[in-house]
Amino acid sequence: MKGQTMRIRTLATAGLVALGLGAAAQASTIFCSLKATPVVGTPGLFDVGIYAKTDQGESAPGAGDGGVAGFQFDILSAGDNLAQPLPSAPSGPNFNKVKTTFAVPLTSFGFQNNPNKQDGSASNGYPADADNDLDAVSGSFADTGGTFATTNLGRNQSANGGLGDLIATEQWQLNNPVVPEFLNLFIIGPQYYNFANTAGNFRSTYTTSVPTGIVLGVPEPSILGLASVAGLGWIRRRRA
Repeated sequence: MKGQTMRIRTLATAGLVALGLGAAAQASTIFCSLKATPVVGTPGLFDVGIYAKTDQGESAPGAGDGGVAGFQFDILSAGDNLAQPLPSAPSGPNFNKVKTTFAVPLTSFGFQNNPNKQDGSASNGYPADADNDLDAVSGSFADTGGTFATTNLGRNQSANGGLGDLIATEQWQLNNPVVPEFLNLFIIGPQYYNFANTAGNFRSTYTTSVPTGIVLGVPEPSILGLASVAGLGWIRRRRA
């Protein structure tokens, strides 16, 4: 599983860097991270937040631009059938969509698409994760209406403990509440507002994307493990 996770991370980083190099006029980086919060009352259920921050500044003093303009986000589980995203609805057309709550305002980002609940397989561009379990693929948001109402998204790098601004939250369930799983994050086609780029509809593509995944669920230390730690401490005191 560790080798698989490293291959996924490498694929994500290499692909995203290549994507950005041909479209941006200056160096710019977007950092995206996951944060998992247990849902009280349901063992193994987590709210998984997607956060973004950027080092891109304003195109000119007082311009008010430089914030994240949109991107696609995919979350893929590294193991086989250890975790899965929850559906948006128990049945019907939204059963194959992931339960997602967007934090970015709809008035600023009029296009908000819940991810598809499907395997991140080779046919979907993720050959390293063709493990036949369910992932969250093709979630996205964008200012398709050109409102330019929130052009500083992600520029407060100290927000939320240094994670940046919350973009959206998905719900993920561990199939076994005491067996953790690693979730990989992919960021595709990220753009920032650049009011100097008139030819690009006042947007530019990031030159570098840095996605960071997370371990979903950390098992509690066992009684045997705690006893072993205590025993080691006793031995050290005796030797001293």
